[in-house]
Amino acid sequence: MNMDFQWGKISDDELVISITDGILAKSVALAKSRKLYNRYIYQNYAYITQDVFSSYGNESKLRLLEVQSTYDPEHVFVDLQPGYFKLKP
Repeated sequence: MNMDFQWGKISDDELVISITDGILAKSVALAKSRKLYNRYIYQNYAYITQDVFSSYGNESKLRLLEVQSTYDPEHVFVDLQPGYFKLKP
């Protein structure tokens, strides 16, 4: 599922994000109840509050964190990447 909400006032951020989170929660619950749920979240379709890296599974996320700590212990690439979905412990 891909959702895209846009609004004009920063003062509405909290309200719109909470409404969107509610829609996502209800969608996940419905998918689970119909045995259609898949934990994987495709990053290009994910919403800003979703945990993309956890959707890969705990073992995969831990491996990514291990690689990150080996090759980017100062989180240079995390800090340089604008936007959401940053791998953080």
